[in-house]
Amino acid sequence: MKEKNREKQGGEKKNSLIKEEKLKGLRPSLRQKKRFILVKVHCQTPFSFKELSEHINEQLLLYIGTIDFGKSGLWIIREQFEEARQEIIIRVSCTFKDKAIAALTLVSQINRKSVNLEVLKVSSTLKGLRQKNLP
Repeated sequence: MKEKNREKQGGEKKNSLIKEEKLKGLRPSLRQKKRFILVKVHCQTPFSFKELSEHINEQLLLYIGTIDFGKSGLWIIREQFEEARQEIIIRVSCTFKDKAIAALTLVSQINRKSVNLEVLKVSSTLKGLRQKNLP
């Protein structure tokens, strides 16, 4: 425990004991497992990250519903997007992996342009996802 001085509104100082504790992290057995999905976008014109992420979020929300969408922990990783290769990485909870892949295969149009999303690989780590898919 550390002593800290606190000031009241009246300007007088008062010594008080403030207990400083660090929050403990979750044990690995209680942590939610995640999967990374590598998706290739096949289209004649390239899309920006914003267009792809907005449309993928809409499609997954439509397909799996609001409650399951929140539980899925969906995250589209911006740092791993390459516009030239048109590959995007999606992080999702392990239990919703199959639903996310099914929803991705149902996407047929983005901004009125015909598109095909192909799931190339699923992995539990980013390193494992990129190992065999380097150019």
